[in-house]
Amino acid sequence: MIREAHWITSAEELRGLTALAGKSPLMARAVQLEAADPEVEKHTSGVVGVTGSTQSGDRIRITMIPYQFRSDPDHARYFVLNELNGRTRVETFDLLRRRPRAGEEGFLPVNGAANGLWIRPGSTYVQPASGSGHQAPERLNWAKFGLCFSVVGDRVLGAVNAGCSAMGDWPGCRSIGSAVGLAGAAAYCGIMAWS
Repeated sequence: MIREAHWITSAEELRGLTALAGKSPLMARAVQLEAADPEVEKHTSGVVGVTGSTQSGDRIRITMIPYQFRSDPDHARYFVLNELNGRTRVETFDLLRRRPRAGEEGFLPVNGAANGLWIRPGSTYVQPASGSGHQAPERLNWAKFGLCFSVVGDRVLGAVNAGCSAMGDWPGCRSIGSAVGLAGAAAYCGIMAWS
């Protein structure tokens, strides 16, 4: 269970996290394999960072870097660097802010697609005892992830809705807030489902 956690919001700290993530061999390998298409570009303004600790004293740091599809502003691929007591892994997922189209299989509705968001689980990369990072033979425990994400994601969307209403519903508030909040929820649940 999480004892404490906080978002990293300083632009300088987020730039530092992005630079550190870029030096990770696992992140480099994941990006090389899954963002090599020139259609996909890093979206540095959407970086999300979280640090925290568990009740057992484990230290957690999560860095999420989105890559945007140039021809589709409603489609992003996230690369998530999870760090737990110095051990690292990288997970990927795609997020749509619209219904999946033909040829876009594997997307699951977030919160029953009530907010038009769909998520597709991606690959997990781990560091072997020796050699370069590789895609993990085992996948994330999606049953555990799904249960966590359905609860946490729903709470996040409720908080975003309430927050945007309180702030005057400025343009893009719900879509941006939902994307960032759900990315954080996915990272948190990814840590919780880490076997």
